[in-house]
Amino acid sequence: MPTWKALGYVIRLYETDHPPRHVHVYRDGKQVARYDLENGRFMDGDPKHFVRIRAALRQAGLIR
Repeated sequence: MPTWKALGYVIRLYETDHPPRHVHVYRDGKQVARYDLENGRFMDGDPKHFVRIRAALRQAGLIR
């Protein structure tokens, strides 16, 4: 399972997970969001984290 760390978040891609291709984002050991890489949007999560999660995904090279 590919894992990235950026801006205090742990980002995991479960390669055998259901479509669409997405990552799970964790903070302090708890899942705070799932981000759909195919459609460029959050699937669910805590909106207070969304701006920093997008920055973390950019830093990890997962989005532009």
